[in-house]
Amino acid sequence: MYHSHARIWFPLAIVLGLGVVSFMIMLNGWYLEPTPHVSSRETTRVVVGGTQVETELAITPEERVQGLSGRPALPPNHGMLFLFETPGRYTFWMQGMQFAIDIIWIYRGRVVWIKENALPPIPGMPPEYFTPSHEANEVLEVTAGFVAHQHIKLGDTVTVIAPKEKSRGFDYYQQS
Repeated sequence: MYHSHARIWFPLAIVLGLGVVSFMIMLNGWYLEPTPHVSSRETTRVVVGGTQVETELAITPEERVQGLSGRPALPPNHGMLFLFETPGRYTFWMQGMQFAIDIIWIYRGRVVWIKENALPPIPGMPPEYFTPSHEANEVLEVTAGFVAHQHIKLGDTVTVIAPKEKSRGFDYYQQS
């Protein structure tokens, strides 16, 4: 008689155990943070106000238009660096953004303009545009709050540390 109960309880215990494990895996998935976007773009490091930021590069017109649009989030101390061959008053917008960012305009290695906490557009409303009052040849986008937390201010030094190979014709980087 003992063997007959074991034949019933053993498969039932396995099914229940698998059910509990499956439920826990599913429940855990509900609490996960959004997975940051993984990009195949070229990356580099930027030191701004003494803080190092891992950045993806946006060099081509297509990369600049896409920017960080469509991504759910950025990891801490990560960003996107937009490179321009000639200085200008480059306007940025929040089209397709899903999270707030700080935008830092840079000219010749110095912070020249800052927009803190640029918010994603409200559904049904046009996105905001941000234009600096000074020319820039680089623009750094980072997660909102970075500027305040790191005490970034106008005039701060910015150093772009390039990989060993130079980035698609831009040769004004400090080599790592």
